[in-house]
Amino acid sequence: MNKKSISMRKSILLILAVALLVGLGMGASAVVQAALTIKADAINGDTAVSINGIATTTYALGTSTTSGTIVIGGEAQTGALTVGSSSGANTVNVGTGAGATTVNVATGAGGNTVNIATGATAGKLIKIGTGLVANQVMIGTRTGAASTTIQAGTGQIMFKGQLTTVATSGLIAYPGTATTTATSNDTAGTVTAQATSHVYTGVGFSATYGTAPRCVVTPGDVVTAAFATTTYVGTTATSVTIYHATSAEALVFTYFCVGTE
Repeated sequence: MNKKSISMRKSILLILAVALLVGLGMGASAVVQAALTIKADAINGDTAVSINGIATTTYALGTSTTSGTIVIGGEAQTGALTVGSSSGANTVNVGTGAGATTVNVATGAGGNTVNIATGATAGKLIKIGTGLVANQVMIGTRTGAASTTIQAGTGQIMFKGQLTTVATSGLIAYPGTATTTATSNDTAGTVTAQATSHVYTGVGFSATYGTAPRCVVTPGDVVTAAFATTTYVGTTATSVTIYHATSAEALVFTYFCVGTE
């Protein structure tokens, strides 16, 4: 590096230093407000980089950007990326603008873990989709042997509105030509017996319960109601069976099953 390059580098560093001092109000004659504009493709630091101000400083990053991209964090970073670590009462806003915003959290291909309000030091209030509009909230997946656990300790789990189950393919009604309605599933449904002589009617579940579920069965029409006093229910982890007096009628039963552990 020649002397001219060294001199130019020192001049640039001096200009940056003066600009920072003026902008932060550190000089003997502090300026109320100053701006530092750096036109560069990259700003690199060899060691820890710190940007700091005073207690009431406001930091703005990319506020004029309209179609650009802002990336924070290393491509192969293994350390923590912390936003909003404060000992005081503070608010962290994400996607609160007036535009239609999509917020993606842990959508990468890796085996991700998402923790929300997992601290055990104080009671948390967690709100999801509580705005006074017709929100649609989806939790969990229908793919594979997934599971969703809702725990309420010694309290209650409360539902406001209708509890609706979704139709499931793979149900098997028996014996013979017995059928289930199109909206039936492993939790609730309607089964119609074959119209030939039979003493039981059942439904094979599309998926196996951990243990035999508890099922409630009711007659689905007047004809079937006549068999109510001779009907009882048996369950296994794979099926619910309704036993009744001999009949050649197409008896109709509705069922509601809840698994237990």
